Amino acid sequence: MTKLIVEGWLDLAKLVASEGSKAKSPYEELAYQIGRDVYVDIAGWHLFLRDMSAVPGLKMSQALATKLGPEVAGSRRGLLESDVAAVLKKIPVELGAGKTRVSLFEVMPSMCVSDLVKILDDYARNA
Repeated sequence: MTKLIVEGWLDLAKLVASEGSKAKSPYEELAYQIGRDVYVDIAGWHLFLRDMSAVPGLKMSQALATKLGPEVAGSRRGLLESDVAAVLKKIPVELGAGKTRVSLFEVMPSMCVSDLVKILDDYARNA
């Protein structure tokens, strides 16, 4: 089951990367906000999602915006923190050149998960 989820996420990320290189995403502003404010913490080092690759050619902030943007666009409300956490738990992050795989949720501080929820709330209200 986990392998299926991971493969599904990677397939989505590859699709977005191939399409995203040709045209601007409708969620570009959302990706910018996510990339600017949300990071992972690895041994005290902060790696912002704008600098983190989901797959070659696609930044993690873009992948999250493409995944979460449609869920909040036009809804006038964001997502619950538990819903965002569930998505983050399905996104694999490889460490040590692939020696270890953890979820994005596991390397993201709780404060950043809350910030991501707030960004989605703001985006939903303004979309």
